Amino acid sequence: MFTDEISKRSHRLEVADNLEIFIDGKRLPGKIVSLDNRELLFLDNYGYHLRIDAVNQLPISVYDEADDRVYPLEKLN
Repeated sequence: MFTDEISKRSHRLEVADNLEIFIDGKRLPGKIVSLDNRELLFLDNYGYHLRIDAVNQLPISVYDEADDRVYPLEKLN
């Protein structure tokens, strides 16, 4: 989960086992550009990158190129 501080809206980010990406339950069309232990780089159909950063293979933040912003991730209980 991440929160947009400007709009004050929280969003749920999910990466499925097959590496499909969902935001708020909706599949994000695009493709995985690269994947390693530190990041997953996704290119959406509009040409913008979404980068999920990880430490010890646990996601810690998401960078949205369309907004040019980094959002810290919170784990859902």
